[in-house]
Amino acid sequence: MYNQRQKSVQLHSGLSLLLKQFNRSRRRKGQEDRHIQTQKETGGGFVAWRNDNRGITIAWDDILSVVMERFNVTLQQIQSRRRHQDLVYARWFIIDFAHRYTIMSSAEIGYKLEKDHTSLLYANKQLVKHLDKDSELLYLYHSLTQTLEEDYYGL
Repeated sequence: MYNQRQKSVQLHSGLSLLLKQFNRSRRRKGQEDRHIQTQKETGGGFVAWRNDNRGITIAWDDILSVVMERFNVTLQQIQSRRRHQDLVYARWFIIDFAHRYTIMSSAEIGYKLEKDHTSLLYANKQLVKHLDKDSELLYLYHSLTQTLEEDYYGL
């Protein structure tokens, strides 16, 4: 009798594990279907979530060169963990311009900057706060934006 009970417990636990896996796979399948449906509704391709600048697409290297030249920093310094104010602002601008002018995801931008995608989201939030408070930073942001757009249009 003890062996029968032990076998039924094992069978029951195996069955519940199978049902859990089945339910998880069904849930994932539905999420994938919704994701594909959303892509079809937006035109069928990948659409950048922040590329709202009249269809302007600027290369990653151009964004890096403009920002690094203005702040007089290197890529190694931007990728470092240092939190000097100029480095932080340079990182924030690169992240914002990459979201705005490229079709790269946060994970791709983070990979290039050796940062986590959540760090990028935090940087965007902090940039908005600081732009509201600091008029000099806002002026610098608009001047770099204008430089990037002039380079794009070849002016």
